[in-house]
Amino acid sequence: MLVWCGQHRRQLLLKQNRRSESRRLAESNWTTLMLVAVVGAFLVVELPLAVLLILLIVGNTFEIYVVDAGSYEVATLFVNMVIVLSYPLNFVIYCTMSRQFRATFRGMFCSGAGRGPTSSGSRNVVSTRIPG
Repeated sequence: MLVWCGQHRRQLLLKQNRRSESRRLAESNWTTLMLVAVVGAFLVVELPLAVLLILLIVGNTFEIYVVDAGSYEVATLFVNMVIVLSYPLNFVIYCTMSRQFRATFRGMFCSGAGRGPTSSGSRNVVSTRIPG
């Protein structure tokens, strides 16, 4: 619903020949989708660990053991492995959905990309350098 309203408003702005506002709205919609993707990935990998923690707390507090200790340890190891494997997923999400992130990353880590993030043509890049 939110994306459709944004796309409809963008089409109206394009018809009125207000390209800068239309571009800003498109970037805002893309940022919203990126945020939904990152939060969704976080919830998918962290909720199982929260459930396991709640089961452990209930078991130790009320002595109601739903899962035996061996199964709990295996489940915890598996969930932690999935969490660790999900970290690169955030990097992929940012790289695929954010032009500003790609430009800043190139400027910081790629020697052939020039002296900074603005060399890729992006005008509104926030500096990520720490003064020192």
